[in-house]
Amino acid sequence: MVENLLREVEARLGRKVKAKGDCHHLSDCVLEATGEFISYNTLRRLYGLAPAVNPRVGTLNVLSRFLGYRDHAEYAATSQINARWHALELALQWDEGNQEEALWAHLGSLESSAVAVDVALHLCRSWLASGRQDMLVRLLALPRYQSHSLTYSEQLHLAHSMGMLFRSQEVGTPELLRSPHFQDNVYTLFVDYSALSGYMGRWNAWYLHEGAANPQHDVFNAALGMLRRHLNREPMGQLDLKGTPVESLHPILRSRVFTVKWLSEPWSDPQALWLAVHGATPPAASARMSSFHEIFFVTALQADVALLGWLMDDVDIVLQGLVHHEHHDLQLYRLVEALHHGACGRQREMASVLASVQLGMVNLAMRDAVTLLWHAAHVGADLDGAEGHQEAYRSLVRKLDWPLLDGAFPNRYRWEKLDLPDGKANL
Repeated sequence: MVENLLREVEARLGRKVKAKGDCHHLSDCVLEATGEFISYNTLRRLYGLAPAVNPRVGTLNVLSRFLGYRDHAEYAATSQINARWHALELALQWDEGNQEEALWAHLGSLESSAVAVDVALHLCRSWLASGRQDMLVRLLALPRYQSHSLTYSEQLHLAHSMGMLFRSQEVGTPELLRSPHFQDNVYTLFVDYSALSGYMGRWNAWYLHEGAANPQHDVFNAALGMLRRHLNREPMGQLDLKGTPVESLHPILRSRVFTVKWLSEPWSDPQALWLAVHGATPPAASARMSSFHEIFFVTALQADVALLGWLMDDVDIVLQGLVHHEHHDLQLYRLVEALHHGACGRQREMASVLASVQLGMVNLAMRDAVTLLWHAAHVGADLDGAEGHQEAYRSLVRKLDWPLLDGAFPNRYRWEKLDLPDGKANL
């Protein structure tokens, strides 16, 4: 925070503080602007021109007042907001004036990746509205927006926020879909389940026809296409991984491979399939939720007794110390946990866990789908209020337009039809 303050002081001063004379000049400017004096020796220590010491609060207060704040506490509380606004205003200024070179330089110079993502999203919204999708291609190619420059949570925020824009805006140029950076930063991270019969399905069909940027994307496209066909009650086909180094795939992509193989091939043992997909590596102790995200969804979609038992009894999944994006995964985990109780004949426990599912924490790209499964569980297990859940379920079926999820679908959650002893699933 002190380093940021000193940089902003230099910006207000209009020059770098690199020598004794600069410190004298800054001392005079501070005195003129605030009526308060800071010696040039103090400034030399602050700017590394003399042996450093921890700055006094009084000194930081004066420098903060030089920048227009009441004191350093106010600077610390609001400077990041002001920096974000300033960065956005400059970007919009360069864009409005068609000063593209200045715009790209400005975006590349932003030190905070969070600010860089927010500014990019504002620009993308403007470009999509004005039909300038070529600017998206150029922005996503900037090193500032590559995955190595962003945290995983920032990558997801960029992908989900940008992806949401396409719910009402078609891709107007194949160059955007062809961009490997669009595939990396948007398409493969923002999987809009509610639009698999809409724009996301059209993107997937385009990639399956045209090919993708790399082998990982080809596997992703094939797996997503198989899931889409399953939801549409079409033959899924087979996932051919010959020549694909499965161990090099992203853990979430391996989860997708697992699910479509489980749905399309005659596997009966989840552990055996896990080993086939991951090599000779069993689910690690304290496994992260994100590695099972797609498996949770398909387990709930199928009301699959074998997968329910494996996930609840044999896989040690971390439930504490979750990072932001894992709270979405947690809701899918709770849905699976509730279904496990139902399959074991524990309806009271099932109802209790279903009540703990926070649908507002589910990513927007999956919220309708997960909410539909949540309603189906209430209807199929005939829990309290099932009639109201039935109406909500029907509404979502019409919205999602997946033939698999017709009016008979909730019957999957009536486990007594399995005719298992004592009303319990043989897990």
